[in-house]
Amino acid sequence: MSPNTDARHYLDPEFGGGRHDYRRDAAIGDRFVKGATLDGYFGLHYEAPIDFVRAAPTEMIISSHRQLEFDFGFGLIGGFGLTSRSFKNLYRKLESTGNQFIDIEYTIDKRGKEFDKKYCLMNVTRVLNAVDIDRSNVELRETQMPMGGIMKSMRVNRPFHVVLRRDIVGSFHLWHGSIEDLYKVFVSEELKELIEQNGLKKLDYTEVDVI
Repeated sequence: MSPNTDARHYLDPEFGGGRHDYRRDAAIGDRFVKGATLDGYFGLHYEAPIDFVRAAPTEMIISSHRQLEFDFGFGLIGGFGLTSRSFKNLYRKLESTGNQFIDIEYTIDKRGKEFDKKYCLMNVTRVLNAVDIDRSNVELRETQMPMGGIMKSMRVNRPFHVVLRRDIVGSFHLWHGSIEDLYKVFVSEELKELIEQNGLKKLDYTEVDVI
């Protein structure tokens, strides 16, 4: 399953508190990044060290209390990167380790009223190349970059048909496709069922096969 990010079904809050301007030189994976930020770790899908975690937002600011019915939203760099703590707890029942969740201490509205429902930033650090190219209706592309080098990417053709390799997906329940793969968040059928059984709202899915 790959969640869709339809803005009508997701929180799109503002964030406050923390130290958004915090940066330092750091090695992120095999890259050395000058002036690395928390956003950079999320964008590259690497777990952020503790000093970057401490700089994370402490407030999630909503425009209406009606938004609290949603359990998922857009994170620091857009895309599917914000979840309720309820989702985090459900996911941890399936996998006690893997991927990174950073709790946001306060949920408030624009007048400063605090709400009990809490959220967290989700950094999907497990990255897989799981698409079975021979069985999927996809197209591989290569783009020449202005500064040199080639960027590889994958496009899904119509009709939509994507098959993932079971030998790569294994028993994982939450992961992200790589830049060269289908660059989306994926959840297992088991995690989807937990979300639905516990009444979390709302994820729209595109189903894929796992063979």
